[in-house]
Amino acid sequence: MKISMVATSKEASPKAESHDNFNDLFLVQSGEEEFWVGGEITDKEETEKGEWLGQNLVGAQKYQIKAGDVMVVPKGIAHKHGTGSVIFLVIKIA
Repeated sequence: MKISMVATSKEASPKAESHDNFNDLFLVQSGEEEFWVGGEITDKEETEKGEWLGQNLVGAQKYQIKAGDVMVVPKGIAHKHGTGSVIFLVIKIA
């Protein structure tokens, strides 16, 4: 298990990602922004074994997340957060 705290901002340029070997659990601590799940990653490249990054998502479902929300993204599912102002705790579970 890996735990990290992420803060996003309007200056951030988040990339789409997916992970072959673990699930992501996002616990939104504060703020609000858009979050996309599913679809296909454009310009996808493997940055390390089982870790994929790309510029954007095509065909993803958009959600509006805010403080108190929980988002679960299963392994192998592409996802991307927006450039709002939000802080979330990310727990990566194998």
